[in-house]
Amino acid sequence: MPECVTNRVGPKVSLPPHPSIGLNCVSWAARSGAILFFQLVNRRYEHASTVVTSNKGFEQWGEILHDEVMAAALLDRLLHRCHIVNIRGNSYRMRRHMELSKAIHPTASRAVSAEHAGNGGTGS
Repeated sequence: MPECVTNRVGPKVSLPPHPSIGLNCVSWAARSGAILFFQLVNRRYEHASTVVTSNKGFEQWGEILHDEVMAAALLDRLLHRCHIVNIRGNSYRMRRHMELSKAIHPTASRAVSAEHAGNGGTGS
């Protein structure tokens, strides 16, 4: 039987004991969403694997979650016995966007490429 995660400022969320979960959150618009996220991570802590992706540094999580203390507790749970994979470079999704942009605006793309090459690739 699923257990419930209770949020003081929102509804109960029923979850199987250790489901596979995928979350895609750009930012938490309200503190109640951050509380639910914390409760989810807390519930899975030491019981199930959790994969989190973010384009924000850990130092920004307090601002994103609207609570520095909760962010610290959340990161403590997430980072305990974790493997961090830091991927640098251009976005895989943006590559397709750039290809479409070049196809739609071929002359503008060539002008940007020529300008970029003319200043040694510095963009300034």
